[in-house]
Amino acid sequence: MRYTFLMKRFWNAVLDILFPQSMDEQILSEETTASFSKKFKVETVVPKVVSLSSFKEPAVRAAVHLVKFHNHPHAAKLLATLVHAYVHIYVQRETVLIPVPLSAKRLKERGHNQVLTILRANNDTHPLVRICTDLLIKTKHTAPQSSLSRTQRKTNVSGVFALTNKAGETLAGKHVIIIDDVVTSGSTLLHARKAVQEAH
Repeated sequence: MRYTFLMKRFWNAVLDILFPQSMDEQILSEETTASFSKKFKVETVVPKVVSLSSFKEPAVRAAVHLVKFHNHPHAAKLLATLVHAYVHIYVQRETVLIPVPLSAKRLKERGHNQVLTILRANNDTHPLVRICTDLLIKTKHTAPQSSLSRTQRKTNVSGVFALTNKAGETLAGKHVIIIDDVVTSGSTLLHARKAVQEAH
């Protein structure tokens, strides 16, 4: 047992030299789902739009960066604890979770939808909740919201979301929650919500 422990430490040290952790990975290295879940704090950004934690929190910011740009499984699992907490506290009837879709170009560049990665990282499913990825689409490519001013963000995503033909039947009588990885002005979620409301 002692030998195995020493060998593990040795190989971890070798890996750290060959593949040093990024700053974000270092920040999350000591985080567990239990410790990360304490960062859960629901705050209203604008009416009908809430955040589940503060992006100013270093561990939250690091986790978002790692999932978005590196499809990092541990970071996704940590962020999933925030969604898990929200769903188990606030969902009381049949609900559809819709991850904000990426444009075809962005999805090809990134290789994954970070919001869907987070949602799928939660192994504890809720009996009233269903994740749907084929109801809402992004019809055109837009500049990243993070690169724009607050005023520009409001128009950047205007009219870019649409529902698919499956949406009407699937959403009938359901509560709908649209989820994004970062919310600042709430513009993306509000425009996505508008598209859902038009057919819901």
